Amino acid sequence: MRILLRKLLTKDIFIILIAMLGIWILWYQTRKVSDVRLGGDDVMYFAYLQSLIEDGDMQFADDYLELDPDITPNLLVRTGTGHTINYFSVGPAILWSPFYLLGKASLAVFGAADRDAELQTLFYFTRLATGLYAIATLFLCYSFLKRHFKPLSAFIC
Repeated sequence: MRILLRKLLTKDIFIILIAMLGIWILWYQTRKVSDVRLGGDDVMYFAYLQSLIEDGDMQFADDYLELDPDITPNLLVRTGTGHTINYFSVGPAILWSPFYLLGKASLAVFGAADRDAELQTLFYFTRLATGLYAIATLFLCYSFLKRHFKPLSAFIC
């Protein structure tokens, strides 16, 4: 019994540690942020969602200005087609889109006091998505690595 308990504990301790790390990531990603504005890379990634779902276009200039009023003017330069450049990939926006739509649905049900409160809700749902994807990635990496290495080595990697 004692050997079985020890074996079970050493085997599952890594999963418990990954789960604790995952809970911390989820908490960190979804904590309430006092400033609802984004900055830097976040603006470019989130602009895809705002532009496609809110505006139904790929004109990013208005989204950049709404999400970060202090944006660098060289990011608002238009191309020959009249569109503003987005230097970042659309991948995060695609992964966030189900959670963004859940946020939109919750806003439809519960409403929001103003645009800042609405954006805060949408940011919350996209941060939640990021946290959940991070947790899933940790578990997938660990489960793949423990097939090829000892559990401790897999956990460290």
